[in-house]
Amino acid sequence: MKNAAYLLLAIFLSVLLIPIGITYTILRYIIFPYHVWQTFSNFMLKWALSIDGLGNVILATLLNDIMITKKGYPFGNWHETISQVIGDNQLNGTLTKSGHIFNKILDKVFEPNHCLNAVRNKKLRCLIYLRRLETIESSEDI
Repeated sequence: MKNAAYLLLAIFLSVLLIPIGITYTILRYIIFPYHVWQTFSNFMLKWALSIDGLGNVILATLLNDIMITKKGYPFGNWHETISQVIGDNQLNGTLTKSGHIFNKILDKVFEPNHCLNAVRNKKLRCLIYLRRLETIESSEDI
């Protein structure tokens, strides 16, 4: 029951605050136009990836049933994109026929080997994060 309350609160706050955040960001870039397109473009990419992660959670049951075999790497992690999970399953050989078709559609829409590139980028981000952790752990500031 507590999780349902958290979900309702999150939905309420999203509906209330997302338009404010978008409006503020657009106005800020209009008022302070330094590198506006590059900065706003990065904002739009992060926004798209956040929506993708949300879709990975909300559509997890459906995607798990139609895109991957029973032994596949499951959808449903908010910090992963749908493309990353498809790419992981492509590498593992656990995509269903519809998973292969969707993978080919993503390759046509975005770039060749889109899902495999998403997996590679995820691994690179993990390596960068681990190196940062090693730097923090080795410093005397802890």
